[in-house]
Amino acid sequence: MLEKYIYIFDAIIFITGICSFFINLKRDKSMFNSAVSILIGIFGVLIAPVIYVIIDGKWLNGDLTIIIFAIMEFIEILLLFKKKNWKAFIISILATILIAISILYANQQDTQNIFNYSLNNENNVATINGFSKEYNKSNLKIPNYIIKGLRFYKVTSIGEKAFYGCEKLYHVKLPNSIKNIENYAFAESGLYSINIPNHIETIGAKAFLHTKKDIQTSIKTDVNTKYYDSLNEHIELNYENSNYNGSIGMEYYSFKESMCRVDLGYIDKNGRLIIDRLEEVSPNYTPFDYYSAGNFSEGLARVCRNQKYGYVDLSGKEIIPCIYDYAFDFSEGLACVSKNDKYGYIDKNGNVVINFQYGDPLTRMRSVVRKNDIGLFKDGLACVKMNGKYGYIDKDGNVIIDFKFDSASAFYDGLAYTDTGYIDKSGNVVISSDEYTIIFRDFSDGLACVKKNEKYGFIDTKGNVVIDFQYDKAFDFSEGLACVSKNDKYGYIDKKGNVIIDFQFSDAHRFSNGLAYARKNNKYGYINKEGKAIIDFQFDDAFDFSEELALVKKDEKYQFINENGETVIDKIEVNELIFSDNK
Repeated sequence: MLEKYIYIFDAIIFITGICSFFINLKRDKSMFNSAVSILIGIFGVLIAPVIYVIIDGKWLNGDLTIIIFAIMEFIEILLLFKKKNWKAFIISILATILIAISILYANQQDTQNIFNYSLNNENNVATINGFSKEYNKSNLKIPNYIIKGLRFYKVTSIGEKAFYGCEKLYHVKLPNSIKNIENYAFAESGLYSINIPNHIETIGAKAFLHTKKDIQTSIKTDVNTKYYDSLNEHIELNYENSNYNGSIGMEYYSFKESMCRVDLGYIDKNGRLIIDRLEEVSPNYTPFDYYSAGNFSEGLARVCRNQKYGYVDLSGKEIIPCIYDYAFDFSEGLACVSKNDKYGYIDKNGNVVINFQYGDPLTRMRSVVRKNDIGLFKDGLACVKMNGKYGYIDKDGNVIIDFKFDSASAFYDGLAYTDTGYIDKSGNVVISSDEYTIIFRDFSDGLACVKKNEKYGFIDTKGNVVIDFQYDKAFDFSEGLACVSKNDKYGYIDKKGNVIIDFQFSDAHRFSNGLAYARKNNKYGYINKEGKAIIDFQFDDAFDFSEELALVKKDEKYQFINENGETVIDKIEVNELIFSDNK
């Protein structure tokens, strides 16, 4: 350990002091500079264990101690030089160097011991993770190095939540070695100013959130570095929506109207955080709850604040106040909202178009929660609930189909599924539910996937069987093809039932943007409608393309890729940093 060598240095300093004493005594019997030499030697022995010295009742730091000792040594060196006592002169210079090393080390130990830190032995770098003991000073200087033994670790990072909530911390000086400031590093602190080194590489999300002076809102324009936070930490996965096999499946909040919901708010297709859910837009502002926020639809997104719902536009401005008990997405210009356990419809200006009179529109069919189209107008009609029964209304609130169904869904391709079967817009049963064991699909591309005798097939809007019941699993048609499976292998068929892509995949999904994800050898890739791999099988997980981007997971890291397989977003740009205002 370096401490052991420092004590050796101190012993040498003491010996040099003794030697200087006897050399001077022998040469000119003068005691002044000899006494100074031995005094320095004694102080040298003491300086490692005693970091501070007391002068006038005040504790002085190591830098001032060095100055004091330097003055004492300088006086001795001048005297020795004047008397041409070269042996003592050289010994005194060596003693000065060793004393400086000892004091500097002691001061370094005192500085670094106030921090908790982690060391990376491979790269010889250190991360400051906060204080190791109570620190009541308003100014803080982060050291350039952490010294352990004979190793010097360069301080390159401020760890996550390192100084979170340090209300007495006002001014921070960072060394030029700092490259990374992690998430929430100085959040909720009393920080007024901080210098940012020129070589900074990353600044995590909310690193300067709610500091004493609003230091997260100003950006230094002459610094080209962009500040990012990992997408992996903030992508939102949603387990609420049912998949096409009737089980509860996983779905992520994909890009809708060029915006994607993450737990920080909403990002654009460049990964920039456009709407910050925590941004203070007014005094006493309460952030919206991202767990209850929705995707954008017709230029507006549902948000929740203080357990009340409203809507924001693409800039994050609250267009419709958060005054509703619950809210659904806009569709065909109207949105279903609730007050006092009653549901009605508003327009994009927040005007009530259809009065609050209906029950909760949540539909449950065969234990499958259907939420994709709840309360939405489709084909000019919306499914609503009154006195425990479902019916359909138009945009003026007129009842078009009476309230007589125990369960129902929205219209697609002119038909809607109810507990009695598929009905048309006049409420007539077109396809009876008694004909098939299970029917729970909407029509897509003029066909619906249905199940009979534990096998899946497809029917048209008149109830005719177009593709026979022969598949173990099946997805809806999309872009002219449907993904189906036999004997645990997936392939694709057209609307006539012809096999277009052979059964060769261990998992696959519907086409979107001309591509579909599929799995081979436990890795996902993307194929075109000829079955050719356009994006190689390399991902641990994959999702549908939406607005030309798809979410994938590789090496435990989420990222958005384009249709060429190129990574477009793997980090979120969070511009929320102010640089020192020299206050």
